[in-house]
Amino acid sequence: MDHEGNDEVNEIFLQLFCFACLLEIDNALIGLCLNSRDGIASALEACEANANATAIASRDVELQRARKQLAVQAALSRHKKDPKQKEKQRIFKCWMEWQKTPAITQEKLTSPVR
Repeated sequence: MDHEGNDEVNEIFLQLFCFACLLEIDNALIGLCLNSRDGIASALEACEANANATAIASRDVELQRARKQLAVQAALSRHKKDPKQKEKQRIFKCWMEWQKTPAITQEKLTSPVR
């Protein structure tokens, strides 16, 4: 999360994480009022944003690295579970075929999953 010692950038990220934390707290309260399970997810997101802000404010490089690693792992996990990824892989495969053989017709590229 440390941006090469750039205090101005770190301050902007700190403020963004604090804002995200407050926004998720608001969402959690709304979810609580509506008896929605979304409130739990929002509360967890608020905790995550607060932890990121704390890491930046601490200027502790090891803590920042740990938070960054957690964020990377979470992103990879979300990416793996995303149902759109299968279709993206198909499109990428078609694009790679087209790079090798530009004469591939539009019909072949738009055909259903093979």
